[in-house]
Amino acid sequence: GTIGFATFNTQVSEGANVNIVVNRTGSSAQLVTVDVVVQNPNLAPTLPISTNAIYGTDYTIAQGANAAGVRGSVVTLTLTFPIGSTSQTFTFNALNDTAVEVFETALLGLQNATGGAVVDPPRNLMRVDINFNQQPPGAADRTYDVSSVLNPNPGANNAVYAAAAYTNP
Repeated sequence: GTIGFATFNTQVSEGANVNIVVNRTGSSAQLVTVDVVVQNPNLAPTLPISTNAIYGTDYTIAQGANAAGVRGSVVTLTLTFPIGSTSQTFTFNALNDTAVEVFETALLGLQNATGGAVVDPPRNLMRVDINFNQQPPGAADRTYDVSSVLNPNPGANNAVYAAAAYTNP
């Protein structure tokens, strides 16, 4: 059979979880395993911190009690497809933090299929965007209400910070 992510990308808010589905097409006559590998775990970030989410600080992945293992700079979660199984689901847990930051991105990949299965090249990568819940200085209010029939009083829902400097020559 062929193994691939059900979708190419998804979004999740900090403090929330999203279930990610991996599908198996073709033959399901054998037991098959595949590794979900975090492509950019950012385990040792340097300043300035990029928009790459940090595994263990910004998110984790697990399938029930089976949490991803960290070996050196590689983060892997092994999924098992029993005989007859055509999909497996694991959870992407976006951890809530107090850091003021922009959105972060995690890139997941499928590798090391066993049992005669192959990874479907178009469906071997998936991007997960973690939406921030704090307003960084200088950021526009992403929940700004626009004027409409149902909302005659538009405006900001969060504080919008700005700084200006003036020097008198």
